[in-house]
Amino acid sequence: MAGIMQPLFDYLDTGDIVFVSSPTLFGRLIRFFTRIRGESRTKVNHVGMIVKFGLGETARPMIVEAQARVRCHDFQRAYFMGKGDRNGLVIYRPCPRLDGHDRAELTLAVMKYVGLPYGPLKLLLHAGDWLLGWIFARDIKLFRRLGITPLPICSRLVEKLMGTVRIKFNGDGMSSPDSMLDWIESPGCESRWVCVYRRPGGAL
Repeated sequence: MAGIMQPLFDYLDTGDIVFVSSPTLFGRLIRFFTRIRGESRTKVNHVGMIVKFGLGETARPMIVEAQARVRCHDFQRAYFMGKGDRNGLVIYRPCPRLDGHDRAELTLAVMKYVGLPYGPLKLLLHAGDWLLGWIFARDIKLFRRLGITPLPICSRLVEKLMGTVRIKFNGDGMSSPDSMLDWIESPGCESRWVCVYRRPGGAL
């Protein structure tokens, strides 16, 4: 697998956004609780960002993501080996491609978040808004606006990181992974993002 996918690992670059659709019960529950009544099927439940350290053949794609803590670890090992290769993946790149200055800014920003604990209270805020969404059939962001904790969840982490290079999702800073993907794939965004990889799995 590693040899077959090596061209992808070489091509990936800092700032590429990785959307994940997990076949696990936890992944299915997240997709269920981030969908509002009347909305199309939720496809992804997690999001991370690629960062590359080193130059040339020594550079390996790492993924920074909020799990139990914010981690920056080997992308190949995480999603192409063992149970990780069962996840559905779709990877998007900003267009035009980030320049060297922006990639350096992102790398510095990553280091400020690595090691921070996950913000589980924010999941409760999403759950409260989900309940309101099912009642009123629209996305109501009442609880998320309370901002109980500054600790990151996966979508907020990526929003914060990409904000350092002036890239925003939905414009409100309170996106879920699926709403971020919906925005990237919306008709008005074709010229701003390019899909560099897609692998079926989960709900993808």
